[in-house]
This record gives sequence, structure tokens and C-alpha cells, in this order.
Amino acid sequence: MITKQSFTPTGQVIKVRPMGLGSNRRGTLVDESGNGHNATIVGCPALTFDGANDKARVYTPWDWIGSARYATIACWLYHSADATDGFFWSEFNGGGTSQIKLEIAATTHLLQLYARGVSGDVEKIWSGGSALTEDAWHSVVIQIDSTDSDIHYWIDGVAQVGGALSGSISAFGADVPNAIEFGTDGTSFFAGRINYIGIGGLAAVLTDADAEEFHNSPAAWLAGSGLGSWWPCTDGSSATMLDQSGNNRSLAGTGVSWGVATNFGDSYV
Repeated sequence: MITKQSFTPTGQVIKVRPMGLGSNRRGTLVDESGNGHNATIVGCPALTFDGANDKARVYTPWDWIGSARYATIACWLYHSADATDGFFWSEFNGGGTSQIKLEIAATTHLLQLYARGVSGDVEKIWSGGSALTEDAWHSVVIQIDSTDSDIHYWIDGVAQVGGALSGSISAFGADVPNAIEFGTDGTSFFAGRINYIGIGGLAAVLTDADAEEFHNSPAAWLAGSGLGSWWPCTDGSSATMLDQSGNNRSLAGTGVSWGVATNFGDSYV
């Protein structure tokens, strides 16, 4: 009779798992045997922004929200400790005025969003209530409800208390912006690293399970998210990052740097 038995290799000193929270992701396998033999996952590249003039721009901007209710932005980012605000995403209208922009505030390390409608409203502001630790990777998912300006957002796969913009704005959908950029608002620049990025309009608010999946498996979640475009930042200095949604909206890097030694290879997981 055949029996089923478990097998433990003689002299086993390491037991690792790639899932979980915090240090169990983004390039690290944590040894759970108690022997401290952590390992590095190969295949977690990122673009590095110097905080001075680096940026990445969508070659051909499009009406990324369309008629959808929720403007949605998802990304993995690493904000370096410095004394400046970090605008990691922005959209500009035809007149060059920022329509929607996202930053990490310099002193509070809170997410802040600025928005105005297509008709040129006075800029409205929202500030999150949970700080992002500097010099650490975080997943961020944020949605703006175009019907009432409410904000829904998640950090590291966990829902945060949202709130709303400081006032209502006219519709910001149905508009092709003049530019869509990462790493700058046109004046200030982001210092840190960005890899997985996805933007688009969605009909419904995301679930906590969506945010957790993006935190655990960003590429897999983005591929099935329905967002208009998404990019794993896997190429070289000032390179072209290909849109993986199939919509062929490439990102063009200006001054951004990338290195195999720093970012663990030209592949993504």
C-alpha cells in the first residue's frame, strides 16, 4: 500500500515565504526558521527620481477617466527622506494648469491631493490621515468620486479614512489633458522610486480585497483591473516604459535612472 509522507531535508536551516506584510514583500524573503537567513527576490525593478528634474511622461495623453465615476490611481512608491514635497503624479489641462495632482507632504508625510474641474475651478485640496514612512516601499491606491468629490484610499493594502475634497469641482472627466506625468507637478519634483503604476476610470469603488491583492501581487492585479493603462517600470535610464494594458500608451522617462544592481533585474513579478 502506498502511503503519503512529508519529507524534511536533512540539515534544513531556512524556511521562507514571499507573502505577508511589510518586509515579506518588495524584494525580500523573510527566513521564518529563526536562523536569520533572509533572501532577495530577483525581479523588483523601479525608476529612481532624483528630486531635482526627473520625470516620466505619457507619450500620448488620453481621456483617462472618461465617463466613469471613479478616477483611480494605483502605484508602488518609495519616498526618500528629504525636506521637499514629493509630487509623484499630476495631470495638466490644455492651459498648462494642473487639474489633478498627488503628493507626499514634506513635513507630515501625508498624501495630499489637489484637483480642479475642466472649467477652471479654484483648486480644491484633500489631505489623508495616515503618514507614509520615508525610505520605505508603500502601495497606494486612491479613488476620487466624480459625483461628490469623496476620496477612497488604501495604503499597503489597508483601507484608510477617506474624507472629501475641500469643495466640489466641476466634472473632470471627458477631457483629454495636455500632459500626464509622474515625478513632478511641473514645478516640484519627487525624490524616490516608483515602479508599478496604473491609472484609469472605474465604474465602482474598489474593495479592500482589491487593495490587498494590489499590495500582494501588483502586476497580476493591474492586469485584470480594467484601468486604462499600467506600467511596470523595467527599463533603463531615460527609457521608454511600455504600457502593459494593450492600449500602447508608453511612458517616456526624462533623467530617471535604473540599475540592475540596485533594482534587482529587468523583470517584474
